[in-house]
Amino acid sequence: MPARRAITPPPANAAIAITAIKVVRHDPRRVTVHIAGEAAARIWADDIHPLDLSVGLAWDDGVADRVAEAHARCEAARAAVRLISIKPRTASELVTKLRAKGHTPEHAKAAVDRLANSGLIDDAAVARSAAASIVARQPAGARLIEAKLRARGVTQQAARDAARDALADHDPLEDATALARKSARTMASLDRDVAKRRILGRLARRGFDTEIALAATAAALADRGG
Repeated sequence: MPARRAITPPPANAAIAITAIKVVRHDPRRVTVHIAGEAAARIWADDIHPLDLSVGLAWDDGVADRVAEAHARCEAARAAVRLISIKPRTASELVTKLRAKGHTPEHAKAAVDRLANSGLIDDAAVARSAAASIVARQPAGARLIEAKLRARGVTQQAARDAARDALADHDPLEDATALARKSARTMASLDRDVAKRRILGRLARRGFDTEIALAATAAALADRGG
């Protein structure tokens, strides 16, 4: 199947006019604006009236600029939809990806706002899913979970709530001890003090509080004796 031809709004030319505004096949939310019989831009259907567009309207500087801006916003939103169809993303991640693809900060933010208003972006839901995945892969403390979520642009409150939900059925001491014992088994040949430092370091990196990490490490080292 040949690649779809990209549409780029042409420069202003008052000698030509809008000849048609057609609903995009399979997507009634968008329309294609035709200039002199050629597809010139794709915009959201709900932009037609705010932009005061109609068939016969001269393609002058003002009209060309307004349609080009609407076209860019629409393209950014469509790119955003494609990105979240690949994997869930936070609003912050989506803005970053859109900017990396060449969309302006304003268009990226407008696209994300549109998707959020449509319920297609939900940072809280992404945070809950991500937090559950972190815990499922390996024991973790709330501090690590919250830090990872904050790094993805999730608000502090949403990160805290997601971490709390993910750890609701977990005992932090039991989780930390399980991880400490697993680590201790790989350090049987190490000096006890060296093993202790390394286990404590690993537990700290997994987000466990110092008190929990110390108790878990002591239990793990007690198992091996010496």
